[in-house]
Amino acid sequence: MVDLASVLANLEPSDFDPMRVEARGSETLAQVGNAIETHENPAATFAAVFSFMERMQSCDLGAPGPLVHALEAVGGYESELTTSVMRKPTSLTLWMVNRILNATNDPQLRSRCLKLLARSVNHQLASPEARADAVRFLKHQGAAV
Repeated sequence: MVDLASVLANLEPSDFDPMRVEARGSETLAQVGNAIETHENPAATFAAVFSFMERMQSCDLGAPGPLVHALEAVGGYESELTTSVMRKPTSLTLWMVNRILNATNDPQLRSRCLKLLARSVNHQLASPEARADAVRFLKHQGAAV
């Protein structure tokens, strides 16, 4: 079995540069996504995936991309997502929080997700883009900003 953490750790921003003909980051992420979905213990991959998302926050990893689709397909990633957003919110992880909000009516889950978004607005490690996304998602959800 391929070590997905190593595959993700070896990817660099240049692998996602659309101006580089040899950039194969998107193809690699598609393979990683497939591997997550067929992994005997997908939860074992979650920390590496979110660490990768944090490290590659300025790269286009898809909209939402193969990693998000894989995580949503296998489920159970919410706790690791929360940890990641608390550590370093990114546009992609905040988008995932918003997707959860769009799909649930559970008041406790909604409250937790809205608090994550609100906290991200002023998070020191969040990029200006991620902060703006947090504001946008809060407004989309009808929450006070």
